Amino acid sequence: MEEREKFDKSKFVQKFDTKLLDSYDVNYEIGSGGFSKVYEVRNKASDTIRACKYIDKRNYKEEDVEKFKKEISILKDFDHPNIVKLYEIFETDKSFYLIMEKCNGGNLGYKITERINLEKLFDEKILSEVFRQITSAIKFCHDKGICHRDLKPENICFLNLGSMENNPSKLIDFGFGRVIDPQNKMKSRVGSSLYMAPEVIKKNYNEKCDIWSLGVILFFILSGKPPFFGENDTETTKKILSIKYNFDDDVWKNVSEDAKDLIRHMLVKENERYTAEQVLAHPWIKKYEKKMPNDTKFSIQQLRIYQKMNDFEKKILTFIANRLPENDIRDLTRFFIAFDKNNDGRISFEEFYNGISEISSTNIGKDEAKKIFDTIDTNEDGKIEYTEFISSCINENIYLKKENLLQVFDSLDKDKLGKISMDDIKRVVGLDPCCPYIMKIFKKLDKDKDEKINFEEFIKMISIVISETLNKYN
Repeated sequence: MEEREKFDKSKFVQKFDTKLLDSYDVNYEIGSGGFSKVYEVRNKASDTIRACKYIDKRNYKEEDVEKFKKEISILKDFDHPNIVKLYEIFETDKSFYLIMEKCNGGNLGYKITERINLEKLFDEKILSEVFRQITSAIKFCHDKGICHRDLKPENICFLNLGSMENNPSKLIDFGFGRVIDPQNKMKSRVGSSLYMAPEVIKKNYNEKCDIWSLGVILFFILSGKPPFFGENDTETTKKILSIKYNFDDDVWKNVSEDAKDLIRHMLVKENERYTAEQVLAHPWIKKYEKKMPNDTKFSIQQLRIYQKMNDFEKKILTFIANRLPENDIRDLTRFFIAFDKNNDGRISFEEFYNGISEISSTNIGKDEAKKIFDTIDTNEDGKIEYTEFISSCINENIYLKKENLLQVFDSLDKDKLGKISMDDIKRVVGLDPCCPYIMKIFKKLDKDKDEKINFEEFIKMISIVISETLNKYN
């Protein structure tokens, strides 16, 4: 028996040498920063709207270009509902183009300014959920060995227009991201001065600098003022180094003691400061925790069908799940969050078993649950990550939709010629354990014998494979 190839979801982030304009229309500029510009773009094949981060290499030093490459490598490996998704990369000698998830709701900085102008406080219940989401994303980063180092309201975006309530937030911009080395502290003074931890100013710090920045953001949101602010950078720096702030303003009379207590555990010396895990366990987060949804959107039967699929099918489903619009899978995301009791962005077996036991009217034994869990854990790291969970839950009404399969086909079609080969499929999905089976179907559909199939033939191939699995189950 051939050894099963482990899933590598980073392969699903395709790198193209073709021109961006061969695949995308550029609609308009969304914004710009010190190192890049961001545009709204439309995929010509699938009509999907994305954001495109453009970097002109010629304007930057070699170390800055390396910073962009670092951001790419970080995002390719990340899989969390509150971290912006990277889909595709176009690179030329002169430029990078990163095709990413588009957030339509603006950033947290806009929301704060809006509330200050309206002289209105944020609802703490809504705010606690936003803060839980971003802290969960930071815990995920820290667990993966990455420190963000540039947390600020402008780097927290909202998926949809309108209120922050029930509106997924997304952590963006990993340009200053750094691999954590427990033996050696970080030394570079990077980030935005208002949100910079005192130890970053002293150039001797660890990942807890992210928790300080989160504390500053929380203070700012609740009061409308940053805790450390001077007439210039020098004055601001002095105030940060003093670690002195207070809750004396009248606005704090309307803020809960729990919220203030959490801030006190974040805006302190590094050795006294909470970890992301401790923040997520704090009463201000826990008292507003989302309960398990009480509906029928989650299907044990679908998990059992997924268990019977071969690796090719699972990889295609994972690819589709990774590219599904967040609003189309909102109900499944709610279940993922409810299963993930410790908010680390991944589901352990204990969390999985407790979750399905809570929502399933069918008695499911621990042995069967473990087999299903291991099937969903496609990268075999002992935890179910976000896209793994979603791909195991979506049914044929979603994954056989023409527009969803078109996104898969377009990504496989590296040369953008409207046809794909078996090599294209292997490059992205890998096929070794079930290659003869897929090859047989491929050859049967290749009518003109040019060793390539078009989109309609690709749809037929997927339909044949899925139908055989469904027939086995039924």
